[in-house]
Formats: sequence, structure tokens, C-alpha cells
Amino acid sequence: MPKFINLVGMEFGRLKVLYRVENSKNNKVQYFCECTCGNTKVIIGTSLSKNSTKSCGCLSREIKSLAMTGEGNPMWDNGASCCGAKNNNWKGGISGERLDNKDHKVWRLKVFTNDDFICQKCSSVGGRLNAHHILSFSRFEHARYLVDNGVTLCEACHREFHKLYSYTDFTLEDYEEWMNQG
Repeated sequence: MPKFINLVGMEFGRLKVLYRVENSKNNKVQYFCECTCGNTKVIIGTSLSKNSTKSCGCLSREIKSLAMTGEGNPMWDNGASCCGAKNNNWKGGISGERLDNKDHKVWRLKVFTNDDFICQKCSSVGGRLNAHHILSFSRFEHARYLVDNGVTLCEACHREFHKLYSYTDFTLEDYEEWMNQG
């Protein structure tokens, strides 16, 4: 049986663990947490320790909002010139060009740093890491370089995700479903 680790006082994403509450119906350890937005929520301990839950739900709502509006993204100018076929660098769709893109390299490093170079699915440290877009790189152009739209995954977990959800057509809901799988 795994050793119990008390998470009280620790912070996970936007959540601060205030105290432990009664176990869930499935006998899982639960904690009462406060989000930086001011909301409180009871969250299962493994969801915190595996970093699959980072907020009370406000982060998910913000990412969805950004996906629709581009608000807060310095690269977004209502699609006037930065996105898609209107961009000077457009080559008909996604390609390897992003790997040499300075914005992509900066975004990638910020995602890794934000996650302490730890795979957010299996918790492996270092090794071959991938900065995974939570919202599809090809479908949500204005969210491409938002740090909150990125998560660190090891190569194996990244491959597993895309094997299940494709490389170009996945959503926040797909990511959350996958992260909550055993």
C-alpha cells in the first residue's frame, strides 16, 4: 500500500490545500482547497498530486474563453495578420516550421519551467519531454503560445495521447478525460 502523504498547506497550480476532509465514497483521500480566484472546492488527493486538477475550474473556463476570443494573447490581433493564410509565414497548414520558430521555443521552455520539467501524466522527471498544446495547435491558432495552453508530457505519454486523440483535432475535454484515466 502506498505511503500516505499529507498535502495540507501545499499548492498545486492555482489551488492551496487547506485541510483534509472525509474520504470519498470510493475511499479516496479528499482535501478542501482554495483557488486563487477565491472559490473553494473539495478535490481528490491524487488529482492534486498528479497535477490533473490545477484549479476550481476557472482555468478551464479561461482557456475556453481565450480559445474563442484570443483575449490576452499578444499574438492575437483579431486575425488581421497573425493567423492562418493572412500570415506571411503561412504554408498551407501546420508543419515543422514551428520547431524553428522563436515564439515556439520560448513557449516550450516556459511550459517546461512551469511544470518543473515533470511529465504531468506519469510524473517522470527530465528525459525526452514534449510541450503539449492542451488546445490543438492547428485548430486554435490564437492560443498557440499561451503558457496556460501548454503542459509537459514525456515522450511516451505524448505519443499515447495523440494515438487516442489524433494530432490535429483534439480539445480541452479530450485532455481532461485522458488525464483522469488511471
